[in-house]
Amino acid sequence: MTLFSKKELERLQHENNALHDKITSLEARLANSFPSHKVKEVCQEFNNYIDTLESELSALKNRPRNERGAGRKRKATSEQVALILSLSDEGKSHSAIAKILSTEYNEPWNKTTVRNVVLAAKN
Repeated sequence: MTLFSKKELERLQHENNALHDKITSLEARLANSFPSHKVKEVCQEFNNYIDTLESELSALKNRPRNERGAGRKRKATSEQVALILSLSDEGKSHSAIAKILSTEYNEPWNKTTVRNVVLAAKN
């Protein structure tokens, strides 16, 4: 999927609105020069095209912020976050929680990392 900036999304939205306005003006002009069934067919084609553009625009707006997975990975799993929060709620210090995590998960934990996890979870 191609990534678009906000300016490009705004440009596409503007282009979409311009097409919608053009269809409205064409409907008025064509109403007098072609049979009504032909006008309806052309208008329906344009409306289908606009619907396609709107769905693509919506998909672009709703795409994940970091879909490539770039950046620093999270240190704590959801299970570890739950344990950190429960220990923090019990009144344990960040240093004490870091020591518990280090022994339980057999990997080094730092009190600053614990503090950052607690702050991120509470925000």
